[in-house]
Amino acid sequence: MEFVCPSAMEADVPKRGASPSRFLLAAFLSVLAGIAVAGPGPIGPAWKLTGDRSALGRDGATEDYFGTRFAVDGDFLIAGIPDDDIAGYYDHGSVYVFERVAGGWRAYDKLLGPPGSEGTWFGAAVALRGDVALVSATGDAAGGIANRGAVHVFERGPSGWQLFATLHADNPTPSAIFGNSVALGDGFAAVGAPLASNPGGRSGSVYVFRRSAGGWGLDARLDAPPEASDQSFFGSAIALSGTTLLAGAPFDRVGGINASGSAFAYRLTAAGWVSDGRLVSSAPREDALLGASVAIDGDTAALGAPEANDLDEAAGSVVV
Repeated sequence: MEFVCPSAMEADVPKRGASPSRFLLAAFLSVLAGIAVAGPGPIGPAWKLTGDRSALGRDGATEDYFGTRFAVDGDFLIAGIPDDDIAGYYDHGSVYVFERVAGGWRAYDKLLGPPGSEGTWFGAAVALRGDVALVSATGDAAGGIANRGAVHVFERGPSGWQLFATLHADNPTPSAIFGNSVALGDGFAAVGAPLASNPGGRSGSVYVFRRSAGGWGLDARLDAPPEASDQSFFGSAIALSGTTLLAGAPFDRVGGINASGSAFAYRLTAAGWVSDGRLVSSAPREDALLGASVAIDGDTAALGAPEANDLDEAAGSVVV
C-alpha cells in the first residue's frame, strides 16, 4: 500500500532535485528551532499537543539545528543539536535529554561528546531504547581519518546518563558518514555508513553491534548486496524490530530507473544475519528515493519516498 500527502495538507515549497546530501546528513534537511511533542488536536481526535518548544533549553543559539534528530521511549526524549558550539569548538554538537513528569516535560540532562574537537556533529543521529541511547558524531576524525564517524553509547544509571562505549567501523574510510543512521534493538545496535566503500564498487554498509557482558562488540558488517546498484547509499536509513533489520538504499536503481530506491531486509539466524529480501515499489519512479526513511514493527515495514511525484514534484509518499 502507498500513502501520499492528502491535498488538504499540501503546501507550496521550493522544489529541488534529488541530491545525496539532502538525505545523508539530517542536519541539512531542515532548520528546526524547537520541538512539539504530540500526544489529540488538529490532526485528529486521538492526539493533543502536550509540549511546544519545551525542549529548546536556555542555551539555544542561531543555526544550532535543534531537533534535527530525536527519539522517544517511555518517559524520556532525546534531541540532537549537531551544530551546537561547545566551549569555543564550532559544530561540536550536543544532545538534550528530557523526562516526562507530572507537569509535562523537563530538561533532564545534556550529553556531550569527547571534549576538544569541532565539526564532529555529535547528535547527527540518535536512538533510544530503555536505559540505552546511541548518539552519532558523523564528523568524528578518530585516528586522523577525516569524517570517519563514531557512535557513542550512553547508559542511564543511578547518577544519570554516562558514556559507556564508543563504536567505530572495523574498516574506516574517509567521509563514510558512519553514524548517519542508528537503531537499537534487544541487545543490538545498528549503524549505517552510506558512503562506506566496499567490494564491487557499491557504496554503503551497515554495522551491527551486539551487547554482551564485556560490552559492545561488532557482530556483523552488512555491505551493500550485489543486487544493489553502485552509489545506492545503502544504510542511509535503518530500523530494527526483534531480530529483523531493514536498511534503506534511496539511490538504488531499480529496473534501470535512477534513484528509484529500495530497502533490504535481514534476519538473525543461528548462522548470523542473512538476507531476507529486497523491498521495492510496485511502480518505481525516477528520483523517488524510496528508502530515505524506514520503519519496521513486527511483520510491517514502511519506506519513505520523499521525492515521489504522485501529486506534484517531490510531493512524496510512504510505501507500506
